[in-house]
Amino acid sequence: MSSAMTLKAVSVNAIEFDSEFNDFAPITATSLRKALTDPKELMRRLGYRLQQSLDVSYVVNTLFEEISVVLDVQSLDYQSEQHNFSFNVGKKTHHRAIYQLTVPAEDLGSVQFSRRRKFQESELALLESLLSIFVYPLRNALQYRDAIETAFKDPLTGAANRVAMDGALPREIEVAHRYNQPLSFLMLDLDKFKGVNDNYGHSAGDLVLKETVQVIETCIRNTDMNFRFGGEEFVIVLTNTANPAAEIIAERIREAVEGLVCNFEDQQINPTVSIGLSSLQQSDDQAILFKRADQALYKAKNNGRNKVINAE
Repeated sequence: MSSAMTLKAVSVNAIEFDSEFNDFAPITATSLRKALTDPKELMRRLGYRLQQSLDVSYVVNTLFEEISVVLDVQSLDYQSEQHNFSFNVGKKTHHRAIYQLTVPAEDLGSVQFSRRRKFQESELALLESLLSIFVYPLRNALQYRDAIETAFKDPLTGAANRVAMDGALPREIEVAHRYNQPLSFLMLDLDKFKGVNDNYGHSAGDLVLKETVQVIETCIRNTDMNFRFGGEEFVIVLTNTANPAAEIIAERIREAVEGLVCNFEDQQINPTVSIGLSSLQQSDDQAILFKRADQALYKAKNNGRNKVINAE
């Protein structure tokens, strides 16, 4: 392990890890007592626990829990811009030690510890030893998270894909039925999209799809789900949303896309969408909910396009 560090109460410490630790024993009551006085035992405990899950939040929180056994640390804040992930626990105070974590050819982000009093050099040395155990399980968890997200994401638009929808929709319907919560479902289709590809080329079509998804994302909540169903069709699941509110959201999306101007090679493309809306009824399953929205979309397309049709 190599490091370039300035040991101060508030410092940015860059550590590059080049080896992986694997000798970890199961946790026992004896190991906990020993960990209070033996840093090597603490490292073995931490390593064993970090091997139990590939969930990034679990991995980071486990680091905080194990450090808190031997050090007075009020908070931990982890950030990775590259992996679009952040996690924090505890309450930040003004004495901080910040580490930038890297392994060969990969930046894993930064972790910040804070507390009310200054960190001593011996305490920082212990933190660095524990980080040497933490960093490879963290890398593995981040890579697993990225792989899962990639498997369920449309590579062109960034929307969730059909596989993700097939997993999420039955689950959301089951939850809505179980807890008697409203659920609404939108089917969107870009109007005359074939003409965009024919007149401007497929690169222009790709641009329209990507910018349309970006507009859609500004119109829905974080709890809602946007899926690319196929081609120029999208499905939006509006969780805990009754029919009247869903119609307002659908109209908001339609107006936002209508106002979109896609600039492609000095040409302006003005897309529009047709939307079919259905809301979950007590007797509905996925097939019925989907069929009503699809029929409403068909009506919107055949009644002039750029419309929202509510199947109720």
